[in-house]
Amino acid sequence: MTEALVKLEINIERRDDGVVVRVGGELDMQSAPDLSDQLSQLLEAGEHHLVLDLTDLTLLDSSGLAALLGAHQSAQSRGASLVLRSPNERIIRLVNIAGLGDVFEISASRGGEPSDSR
Repeated sequence: MTEALVKLEINIERRDDGVVVRVGGELDMQSAPDLSDQLSQLLEAGEHHLVLDLTDLTLLDSSGLAALLGAHQSAQSRGASLVLRSPNERIIRLVNIAGLGDVFEISASRGGEPSDSR
């Protein structure tokens, strides 16, 4: 029996105030490099405000978390911001277990404004 492969979906929407990157599916060891590449390209192109909409992200493993942390650090080194928007409870729990709850700016809103999670 073959298992259905859940791909990572990345949709980029440029706005006047920054870029919204919608991430859906599974962010794991196989797909994390794809997201890292996309975010690096955006930052290298001079984007200063990235919102990662995680509403449709169903799985995040340690490789995916490392990709998010790398993007956060890259954004900071360029004077840019990176906000995690609408992560589910499992993702928030993983971020907190990893000791990164104070590192990421997390927003529960559609507008990308930070919540009190930070």
